[in-house]
Amino acid sequence: MKAYIYNADIYCADCARAIKQQLHAQGLRPDNYKNEAMYDSDEWPKGPLSDGGGESDSPQHCGNHDKCYNPIILPNGIKIGCFLENPLTEEGYKYVKELLKEHTHNDVAELWSKFYDINIEEEDNDDDTRACCDKCGAELETYCDGIERCLDCGVCPACGDGGYNDEDFEETIT
Repeated sequence: MKAYIYNADIYCADCARAIKQQLHAQGLRPDNYKNEAMYDSDEWPKGPLSDGGGESDSPQHCGNHDKCYNPIILPNGIKIGCFLENPLTEEGYKYVKELLKEHTHNDVAELWSKFYDINIEEEDNDDDTRACCDKCGAELETYCDGIERCLDCGVCPACGDGGYNDEDFEETIT
């Protein structure tokens, strides 16, 4: 879905069009509004941006909220801005998964889970075979030397060596 940036928020195409009409009626359209380099997004909506504004750490909805021209009406009658269907970063997927785990009957999170194809029940039943650090419990990552080290503390689980706080390690990166 196309999105526009204006006044530090993101809007759907219909709401951005309405904002542009209002600004134009007030005489606030930039002289060279077709050249986005000539004005700030605080003055006039910039876009369209593809993929709902692009990859983000959270799902994006139109910044007009309940006044959106294409609102989502939740089962409880509350209106929210239309879902911009932006792609998520890894952190964004984690955010949606945690929200679903913490709030099992959240209408918005359920909408997101369908779009992003996140199923917590299936995930909970998966046998996660990723190795974890004995020291801090974080996942291990295989480095270019073929040794698995902790993503958080850098410790090699085989010998316990190579932690990021280790003085020898500090010397190698300076």
